[in-house]
Amino acid sequence: MKWSYEPARAEDVPEAFMRAYAQALQPPTGPVHLSIPMDDWKRPLSGFTRVRTVSDRVAPDTERLRGFAERISASRRPALVFGPEADRSGGWDAAVALAEKLRASVYGAPLLDRASFPEDHPSSAVRSVCP
Repeated sequence: MKWSYEPARAEDVPEAFMRAYAQALQPPTGPVHLSIPMDDWKRPLSGFTRVRTVSDRVAPDTERLRGFAERISASRRPALVFGPEADRSGGWDAAVALAEKLRASVYGAPLLDRASFPEDHPSSAVRSVCP
């Protein structure tokens, strides 16, 4: 589940619906849980709620990305942590290329349900921990 929420007040229900809808549709798409107390359904809406638009496109902010790239390039001992999303989204080769370019140690996120980086790769920190 991507997101779970129960509005504290009946007045917060419309905004919670909009947020749940947006969360469910944004990549990676997935289920959300919105719990509405029974008595909130009988409360009238006092005013217009904000309407959200949802995009299924995700793109980073160019300036922030540039600043991040400068900081990581200046790092003396960079380390990367990849979760299963690296493989699930088709980013395995890109993860390997990034680790090699940065000469970074690579760690896997805890409790992985699938491999996130090749453990036999020289950048894999798992090699130095597990024989």
